[in-house]
Amino acid sequence: MEAWVGIDGGFGTVKAGVQLPPLVPSLIASDPCSASYFGSGVPIHTGAVFVNYKVAGSFDSRVYGGGLSYRFTPVTNVDAGVWHTSDGNDTNDHSNMAATGLTYSLSKATLLYGQCGFVDNRGKMNTGLSTNGALFGAAGTTLGSAVGIRHLF
Repeated sequence: MEAWVGIDGGFGTVKAGVQLPPLVPSLIASDPCSASYFGSGVPIHTGAVFVNYKVAGSFDSRVYGGGLSYRFTPVTNVDAGVWHTSDGNDTNDHSNMAATGLTYSLSKATLLYGQCGFVDNRGKMNTGLSTNGALFGAAGTTLGSAVGIRHLF
């Protein structure tokens, strides 16, 4: 199952989308509790990814990653992932990132969460730790964590 959108121009190619391996729709279809994505039928989920972000005459970032999610109980889930990004123009420029998180569902609409992550930038790489504005980080190692409550309306 795939959905992609993209644009080509003098700046290069930009693509965004989602691609689910054949296993995911099968898990959803066979979930005995009729839950949505990653329901209660199968408690362990793993994945791996390779993406090449390349703009002619500019950057060539190759991202390798993987992770897993495990549901300990019907209300407790832990997940973790690791990513390695390498500059195809200069392999001395690279970053390693890892993150882990824990969620505890108080109800169908409310959950508590905690997460921790770090990124280690080498050379000219400037991978950030946050996806809500801090996409570019400083050279060296950055460590971050967050705890909170989320409610869906």
